[in-house]
Amino acid sequence: MKKYGIGLCIAAVLLAGIVYGSYRYSLYKLDNIDLSGIGDTDPSGNEFLTVDTIDQDRITNTTKYVLEHYNATDFSLKEEQKNIPAEFVGKTREELIEYLKTYEEAPPIEDLEEGLTSFELISFSKDRIVLRKTFQPPAKDYKYYLIEENGYITVYYMDKKTVYEYTDIQVEILPEEIQKKIKSGNYITDIQQLYNFLENYSS
Repeated sequence: MKKYGIGLCIAAVLLAGIVYGSYRYSLYKLDNIDLSGIGDTDPSGNEFLTVDTIDQDRITNTTKYVLEHYNATDFSLKEEQKNIPAEFVGKTREELIEYLKTYEEAPPIEDLEEGLTSFELISFSKDRIVLRKTFQPPAKDYKYYLIEENGYITVYYMDKKTVYEYTDIQVEILPEEIQKKIKSGNYITDIQQLYNFLENYSS
């Protein structure tokens, strides 16, 4: 009976040791949990957990690239497979969207002539991206726009924002009929017609 009692005591001590050890281990794990980001709040006061963005999808040189051309006049849509441009490689979704916004603000001349209105992201993943250029072709077949600025003729591209050339041609020396056209905005259909005009009236 005495031995039985001793055995019970030993078992109780061992059980207490196990429970205490588990308790200490739990405290250790809690002390080493990274709580950064927990408890942060947005402007509305809602708590959120900060998400690590290191693992965001990024474009690589093996990402498939599809470029769509959408004509907003006849509603036609064409697409082409292209190689990934070097400037796309390494970009996240957000970085690519920012790039497209910058492109829209100052597109190349060939896009201006075709009537580019937007350049947008349709789909994004590290394996495949789809972009779309939307064009609104001009109703008239012209490429240049002449207007008076500070008494002189300035030549713009068809978007009426991008300057092709500042000239030294004074509007007041032109024939009256030409002056009226220039003051109201004169359209030129092609580069040869533009050269002819500038050559005729340049000093």
